[in-house]
Amino acid sequence: MRKMAYLLPVLALIACEDLDDGKTTDTGQTTGTTETYTPTTPTTPTTPTDPPVDADMDGSFEGDDCDDNDPDVYPGAAEICDGKDNDCNDAIDDGDVLLAVYADMDNDGYGDPFTSQEACNESKGWVFDATDCDDNDENVNPGAPEIYEAGMVDEDCSGTANDMPEWHHEATANGVIGPDDWSMHWPECGGAEQSPVDLVYKTTVFGPGEELDLNYLPSGVHVENVGHTMEYTYDPGSTLTLGKMTYDLVSFHFTAGAEHTLDGARDAMEMQLVHKNDGGTVDDPFDDTFVIVSFLIVEDSFTTNYAFDAALDWGTMAGLTKVGDIHEDKAGMYSLQNLLPPGWIQDGMPAERYDGSLTTPPCSETVRWLVASYPLFLSSSQVTNFTNLYNGNYRAAQDIGKRSVLYTYNDYSTGTGTGTGTGTGTGTGTGTTP
Repeated sequence: MRKMAYLLPVLALIACEDLDDGKTTDTGQTTGTTETYTPTTPTTPTTPTDPPVDADMDGSFEGDDCDDNDPDVYPGAAEICDGKDNDCNDAIDDGDVLLAVYADMDNDGYGDPFTSQEACNESKGWVFDATDCDDNDENVNPGAPEIYEAGMVDEDCSGTANDMPEWHHEATANGVIGPDDWSMHWPECGGAEQSPVDLVYKTTVFGPGEELDLNYLPSGVHVENVGHTMEYTYDPGSTLTLGKMTYDLVSFHFTAGAEHTLDGARDAMEMQLVHKNDGGTVDDPFDDTFVIVSFLIVEDSFTTNYAFDAALDWGTMAGLTKVGDIHEDKAGMYSLQNLLPPGWIQDGMPAERYDGSLTTPPCSETVRWLVASYPLFLSSSQVTNFTNLYNGNYRAAQDIGKRSVLYTYNDYSTGTGTGTGTGTGTGTGTGTTP
């Protein structure tokens, strides 16, 4: 028993040590209860997190955006042709955004359809257009004016050379070319020997000239509204000979008022008889030469030219109101020679002669003009038959420059043209030909 009394303190001490090892603590209370103590591990203070950055405000944050300084560049952006990787897929201008550009070697703004590369934009020598038909000539492209010329160049790239635009006697409008712009397409219209001219008496030369001979056969009536006048086509076989050169009478037509003026005065109308020598090549208009015999027409209220009415079916003209309208009367044969002023042939066919041009495009300067000294007369109603269809279809007088006007006639006693006097011609204006 005494041994047990000695052991109890030892056992209690051991028990206390075990409790300390188990991290228990005596509360000092007599109840004998214990409390468990768990020490906490000290924590390290954390640094606050920075907010995400979107410098270019494109909705894509730095780290995801491959260029956060460009709002056009971010994942998911549409790729456009601008030299950038817009969609951040590590490829610049991918996805068929490059455009075709075409070589423009002549720098006319039109590209060669057969020479191209890909680019975002046009640059020097490269354009988006691909319609040039000659990239070595700046004067040949779809925007160039077509030029009437023997070289047969297709300036406007239409596929056909010398496919000329419409023209008229009014100001240029709606693609129809007026007299002030004729020379853009028909260069000879701006030449130095254009027609018509003002025939000034005091500067006219009177002297000998080449003999004139007319051989006009009968013809049927064939008249057409050709868009700028009424043109009568004459049957083949009639000729005019001037000197040693013979010309075929091919047609005649009218203008209102007269194209040639006398000391500035303009008559009501003019009839022009067109004779052509084809130079031996029927299909080549560039070697054609012409003699045009012109008759000024005076309006006379008291005179009716019945020959015109009978021979030319003049009254039917009023019905030919549309371009291309035609009237034919092959049975009603007439001789143009019978329509000329009485006495003009018998008196040697006096006329003022000068070198000039056609008065309408192409204004070829290959015309010998003979403006008859005797006029024709038509009544007011006969003039109106024409002017109801065409009025003002004449070209203004052109500068005669250094050319001379020769007044001459056939001297039947010698078989040659003759005349007397000296002088030079002057005049001003602008205009075209038959």
